[in-house]
Amino acid sequence: MYTNVRSLDLNWTFWEFEWEGAVYASVGHALSQRLTSVAISSTYDIPNMRPLGSHPLLDSNYGSSVLRVHHEGTTLSRLDKLRLIAGWEIGFQRLRVCNNVERYRDETINCAECEKCVRTMLGLEALGALERTKAFAVSVLTPDLVLRRVKCLPHVEMFYTELLPALVARGRHDLAEAVSQVLRECRGEVGLRGAFRRIDRAVLGGRLRAAKDAMSTTVAKEDVIRPNAT
Repeated sequence: MYTNVRSLDLNWTFWEFEWEGAVYASVGHALSQRLTSVAISSTYDIPNMRPLGSHPLLDSNYGSSVLRVHHEGTTLSRLDKLRLIAGWEIGFQRLRVCNNVERYRDETINCAECEKCVRTMLGLEALGALERTKAFAVSVLTPDLVLRRVKCLPHVEMFYTELLPALVARGRHDLAEAVSQVLRECRGEVGLRGAFRRIDRAVLGGRLRAAKDAMSTTVAKEDVIRPNAT
């Protein structure tokens, strides 16, 4: 099914953190004369759940008396889902993850250059399945492509973290090092200040950074509540 509902607001942050689940549910409601239940696939698994526009506590509220909307797949990590898809040949050859609609072509449905494409290709390479699919124009993944195209944001950090052991097990130490570099940049662990952050994460489990974030949040709230005397 194709819809232009996404074009109502092209702000990506608004889509990702506010109305993603509502849009998915609207597609189900458009077919409610044929369907009684629809599932929205989970972005995160339970250990990594975080606020998002589609969430297990949110999606079910988009149902109605004639259509049940439920959240599916919270027990599976992103790598687990790729493993399942790699074993389903029809779906595997038609896997679409790319959000760059302007780059869609008849011969390929993924640009193989954006962050999400490269992240997915890394997962498939970690599973030894990348060369088996025609969904991407690139079947050989290089560290240079990872470093050039991937800018890891905090809400996708866990997706890259879970790739490291699998890439090492596959013998792709070059890709594992590239992913590690991406993660260091994402965590702000580059340079002298980054060294302290790495120590905090490795030795103290990130407690110093968590305490700093909590203090910053408290100060920000007080500034909002307390009128500025000047």
